[in-house]
Amino acid sequence: MFESIKDAKQAAKVLREYLNTYSVKTPTQSETLHLLARMHGCKNWQTFKAKIESQKLPEELTPTPEYPIQDTVPRGSYGTLVTVADRIQIQGTLERVSGLAYVLGASRKPDGTLDLEYEGETKIGWDEQRTVREKGQMVFLDHAGNEYLESEVMLVEEGSEVSPAVQG
Repeated sequence: MFESIKDAKQAAKVLREYLNTYSVKTPTQSETLHLLARMHGCKNWQTFKAKIESQKLPEELTPTPEYPIQDTVPRGSYGTLVTVADRIQIQGTLERVSGLAYVLGASRKPDGTLDLEYEGETKIGWDEQRTVREKGQMVFLDHAGNEYLESEVMLVEEGSEVSPAVQG
């Protein structure tokens, strides 16, 4: 998914230029935007545009953290994410992804619940990937799979000494 309408329009422009090299008829910008929307599972450009706009809060509504930020690098600088308490290196964010698990058939159990027989293939909707949040904060994972809220991590200079993850 795109971060902004501007990004989507730039992608449509690139797509149009690409199609132009292989087509007799070059699609209009409007047709290309419609095609881009269809590629992302939307009925038309207006629906896709609304979907993009609904993803992002206006800057004035973006929450300011209510916890102390303990980074050792200046704001705007890159660093390594570690836990505040033990300086355990963070591996990434916890993500949720939509998927479609294909069902071959089903039967009803005596208790009324369904017993499904799966085909064995699941279609993953990578465009629907979202970072998990708890209490309004991103959730991070260390190498061992331990979870940490955004208020429990900090940025340190790259190359700083970090602790190994421990099974939690």
